[in-house]
Amino acid sequence: MRTLCQHLFIFIVISLPFLGHATAFDIEAMRIGPNPLVVGKDALIVNYTASKAHTSRYYVYSIGGQLLATKQFESDIPYTTHSGECKFELLSTSTMARFKKQLIVVFAVFESESHQIKKKKYVIVK
Repeated sequence: MRTLCQHLFIFIVISLPFLGHATAFDIEAMRIGPNPLVVGKDALIVNYTASKAHTSRYYVYSIGGQLLATKQFESDIPYTTHSGECKFELLSTSTMARFKKQLIVVFAVFESESHQIKKKKYVIVK
């Protein structure tokens, strides 16, 4: 008859490969566009896949470093900050129409539990 310790050891050894996958937080296949974006015609769309529900903050800068816009989203909003594919309008067509033709930088910060991921993307506004 196996002891409790033997059963516990077997459970831990079998569970180890799955523990890392259950806690990993990742942002994959991030796209921001359309790129190039046409002023007065296009909204700025964000699209990525997240492994977990998360919060997100976005900072839009001119290439010269001027902060043009910020936006923040709480965790687990459908199609915005949930686990799986996230696709939403970050800035509307009318907001983008106020931007002059230039290269902009979109800086994103994603957080889930104690993990933080930072991403940077460039968009041509014409």
